[in-house]
Amino acid sequence: MAFEQFLNQGQDRGRGRTRRGLIQAVSLAFHGAIVAVLLVRSFWYVEELSPKGIPVTLMALHPPPPPPPAPPPAKAAAPRPKVVEVVRPRREQVVQPVTQPAETPKQDEAEEATASGEQGGTTGGVEGGVAGGVETAAPPPPPPPKPTEALAIMLPPTIGNGQRLTDLNDPRYRPTLPPQLNRGGMVVWGLFRICVTTSGRVKDVKILKSADALVDNSWTQVIQRWEYRPYSIDGRPVPFCHAARIEVRAAL
Repeated sequence: MAFEQFLNQGQDRGRGRTRRGLIQAVSLAFHGAIVAVLLVRSFWYVEELSPKGIPVTLMALHPPPPPPPAPPPAKAAAPRPKVVEVVRPRREQVVQPVTQPAETPKQDEAEEATASGEQGGTTGGVEGGVAGGVETAAPPPPPPPKPTEALAIMLPPTIGNGQRLTDLNDPRYRPTLPPQLNRGGMVVWGLFRICVTTSGRVKDVKILKSADALVDNSWTQVIQRWEYRPYSIDGRPVPFCHAARIEVRAAL
């Protein structure tokens, strides 16, 4: 009997556990359904929130300026006093006869000469001139305009030296050295710009590189005596300039 009661007691416990499990499951399902219904309801019915009101402040504009005050009424002009004109008695003017001065005989002669057409001017005067006028010489004619010289062109040194007609072996046209520089092995050279006219004469000599202060002036004077063949362009002679290197060696 005791063993059967123990077995029945174990079955009762198992049944109680099963019953409690069912009750818990049903309770959980019921509560879950309620939560689901509440969630669906909360999403389904959404309360519309009224927007917050924006405060608007109305400000009145400045009132227009008052109109300018009316000008004061003009004062009535005071009546001018009447001016009574005083009539003065007229005075009679005594007119005295004016006597004309007697004309001089020179004026009479000049008028008679002018009326009769006689010439009263000096010798060599202009016909129809005023009697007693001053003789003036005719102005001299203006001088003729000076011919404008064409601008000089710059030629290369080789072409410029080729136009030279002067023989530099001639002692009259060959630059020389003074005794101070005429020593054995001495070489003196300088660079000059020579400008030539259309007739072949040397017009200007400019020192581009000084050879020596003792020979610059003497060499310039010698170069100015050189003669050139006129240089032509399209058959028309034109002035030209060229650079020349002058070198002189001392005599041994």
